[in-house]
Amino acid sequence: MKEIATKTMSEFADIYTAPPRGISTGGRLHAFDKSICEQKLLQGSSYTCSQNWWSQDLLSSVAPRTPIPTSQISSLKNFMFQKSASSDFLYDLPDRLAAVCVRVPNARFDVVSNIGKLQRCSPDEEVFAVALAWADVMAQDTISDAELAAWTKLFADAEYEFKVLQTGLDGWYHNQRMRQQINQWSASLTRTPLPMIFDVVNFKLDLEHKDGTTLSAAAVARNYQDNVVQSSAAEAFTDAFVDNALTVHKRMLSDGEIREVVWGIECKWGHAAPLNSVYKLLALLVRFDLLIDELHVLWERCTPEPNQYQSQ
Repeated sequence: MKEIATKTMSEFADIYTAPPRGISTGGRLHAFDKSICEQKLLQGSSYTCSQNWWSQDLLSSVAPRTPIPTSQISSLKNFMFQKSASSDFLYDLPDRLAAVCVRVPNARFDVVSNIGKLQRCSPDEEVFAVALAWADVMAQDTISDAELAAWTKLFADAEYEFKVLQTGLDGWYHNQRMRQQINQWSASLTRTPLPMIFDVVNFKLDLEHKDGTTLSAAAVARNYQDNVVQSSAAEAFTDAFVDNALTVHKRMLSDGEIREVVWGIECKWGHAAPLNSVYKLLALLVRFDLLIDELHVLWERCTPEPNQYQSQ
């Protein structure tokens, strides 16, 4: 993300390196304080502070193996940033950006010295959507002083929440809880089929690595249900859903040619894609002999963007 922040005009570098505003300089929250952070975490609470939004460039994702289609990032950006009627602004800016949740492995962990080892639990799509909107602003021929000041203020007054989540699996559960809560009032972060499938596959692998045994689809689903309250607006994480996702991954997505085509369609159309559910992908397996030909027809109609997984 640093390249997005600083790749054009030299004055943009200040946005990336600017210190958090803090209450003393007109911000909403106090700037990070190491001693208070440790005290809060030792008490079993989370610690919230003001931080530069771009500091999360130093954080890794709790779900690094789950690809994110470019269509979902663009869709979320359009949801978060509406075109402005003002000639001074490209977008109407929100009062604040979504809070950044940071996983800390234990209460005595030295956050300052080991910030590069911390993980972001909040959804990656939100980060990429904001970065994409900022890239749109930088692509303008001119940027007004008012617009630059507004973005600088927005980035410098981001909310960070540090929370003890001992294992990577704990961090992933928290990520899923955040997604489910958001899905209850907005479908903007609802996974498209392929990320959902990779979530299931990676979750199963992590559980099996932790327990040292092979798990059934029912056991995987039950573990998820025990740790995450599900939204009625999202795909239910049931035994059947897990079993179908694993089947599609094994019989369809393990084939590089098929995976490339399905991914290209999803990157182009997102939730509006013809294959917009795990169950529709599963239905194609019934006619597997025709699968390659049918997918290539869809591929040619979509003329998708380059087939690359969205990376951090």
